[in-house]
Amino acid sequence: MRYIDSDVNISTMIAIRVDGNSEIATGHIMRCLAVANGLRASRTECIFIVADDDSESLLVDSGFKIINLHSVWNDLDFEISKIITVIKDQKIDRLIVDTYFVTEKYFTALEKVCRVIYIDGINAFKCPVSVVINYNLYAKDIPYSTIYAGTKTRLLLGPKYAPLRSEFQNIRPHFRENVKKILITAGGVDTYNAAGKILCKVVNDDFFYGIEFHVIAGRLNSHIAELETISKKYPNVIIHKSVERMSELMCDCDIAVTAGGSTMYELCACGVPSICFSWADNQIPGVSVFTKTGLMIGAGDLRDDSDNCLKAVVDGLKMYCGEYEMRVRCGERLKSVVDGMGVGRICKILK
Repeated sequence: MRYIDSDVNISTMIAIRVDGNSEIATGHIMRCLAVANGLRASRTECIFIVADDDSESLLVDSGFKIINLHSVWNDLDFEISKIITVIKDQKIDRLIVDTYFVTEKYFTALEKVCRVIYIDGINAFKCPVSVVINYNLYAKDIPYSTIYAGTKTRLLLGPKYAPLRSEFQNIRPHFRENVKKILITAGGVDTYNAAGKILCKVVNDDFFYGIEFHVIAGRLNSHIAELETISKKYPNVIIHKSVERMSELMCDCDIAVTAGGSTMYELCACGVPSICFSWADNQIPGVSVFTKTGLMIGAGDLRDDSDNCLKAVVDGLKMYCGEYEMRVRCGERLKSVVDGMGVGRICKILK
């Protein structure tokens, strides 16, 4: 195991177990950083525990202490003895876990030495933990109360617990009558080059003449060269590799196209009318509920039928462009779903 200390004097007993790489993307780490920064803002420090060097590299500039287990990111049972040693050595009494590769055995072992808070999203099994957090809109459709009846597990459910960075608080949406800027984001990895495929559909379409396309390319995006080639050819395509204030970029755009995940909740907080699609299994529930409730235009799953998905994206963009009142209504509905205060609520409970 390797320990990396930040410049901060660590005196906390809270730790976060999370991973991120080209397979599972960076969303888990981003939301955990939001919680960690929220804890720090409330004068409570925490440390990060990761499986390997890939995850460590995504956190090395965060300013938090990192403990690298040198374990296997998709086999958490393998690390049980290692992480228990860390918990005891660091005197951790609360551990936040954010990974889908947990097991009942893993949680049972950890709950014997500390309180475990699990950030859930798929409800794979009944987790023997102290707290379950599922901030997704579809959490209300999962019978958590029945599943955890008779247990001491505390349930924090729904978008009021969405762990967004502080920059997403107290945002006032604004709506231009004429669309000038469209945001495209397909996650930190974008395995299927969704952003590039969408750009290829719109850059030569006269309907979008004069509109800028702002594309977010995550650190692990393997298609950055293709995106930059398009950007060089079309001056109205702007690639953003490192965005310091995501909320400002979102608010500056009139419409967004997004893959499923935490980004949907960020767009809610900003009140940006959006089109959503999925390219991974864990994105499907979120895209489905946002589509069924009419909060966003759903374009389906890129893997099932790429042509139809891309067509739905383009059709949705054209609809929004031509319907100012629709954009206003949609943006206001989205804003009513997420107030950006989820981290504060989580931190209050953790403390």
